[in-house]
Amino acid sequence: MQDRVIYYHIPPRTNGKYIYVMCKNSTQAENRIQELQVWNWDGEPIARYDMDRKLTLFTVSDKEKKIYAVDGDTEDVIYVYDLPVP
Repeated sequence: MQDRVIYYHIPPRTNGKYIYVMCKNSTQAENRIQELQVWNWDGEPIARYDMDRKLTLFTVSDKEKKIYAVDGDTEDVIYVYDLPVP
């Protein structure tokens, strides 16, 4: 991880049980769009998921078991993902 740049560019969200953080986690040679990290309240990482686009804002709905997000490069679209609950 020493040669990696981790850039947290969106404020974290929570559903009460987990903390969800979007970040860019890559080396200069990699072309990864974005990663969703899931943490518990003890600061331990639970899971990581590669996202399919560069999201600029997101929210978590525990009731609907969904993540709702927007991409700053695309107008008038809300992307919906199943909430990854480990």
